[in-house]
Amino acid sequence: MPASLADLIDITETRRLLECHAARLSVERADLEWESRLVAAYHKLSKAEELVVQDADKHADLLETYNRQFHIALISGCNSRWLLHFHGLMYDQSLRYRMLAFRVKDFPRDQSRREHKQILDAALARDVETLVTVLGTHITKGAEMYAEHEAAAQGRGKGKRKTKRRVGD
Repeated sequence: MPASLADLIDITETRRLLECHAARLSVERADLEWESRLVAAYHKLSKAEELVVQDADKHADLLETYNRQFHIALISGCNSRWLLHFHGLMYDQSLRYRMLAFRVKDFPRDQSRREHKQILDAALARDVETLVTVLGTHITKGAEMYAEHEAAAQGRGKGKRKTKRRVGD
């Protein structure tokens, strides 16, 4: 299926809704096992982020593997098989667009590292409101990069400038 801005917005908003809701439930139902999974997943992700800084081409796949594991660990305590299933579907679809976005614009690696740390800290502190705010922003970032590129490309193609539309608006 060809990439489209409308599809991207729909996928991103659906993933954001599912993941933020599942994260909220995970924090509300948090136990030591969930917390341990989250801390371990963050540790691997933060090490992979360091490796990507050294050699992005060599470690990009490892980073994506550990990024996925971190997001899954975050929501793993929601105790909903269906919520986890649908989140997995939306994560896979959003990955496609994130990969397209990375081809057209440098990824804000430092911002992503800060957001992952903020997500971890908020989850461990059981600060649901901060967690959902940071997580929602984090999820929409790649989509917004792609949307900006598409809007600019359409503007160049028609001789007009398009107004920036924020994903989720």
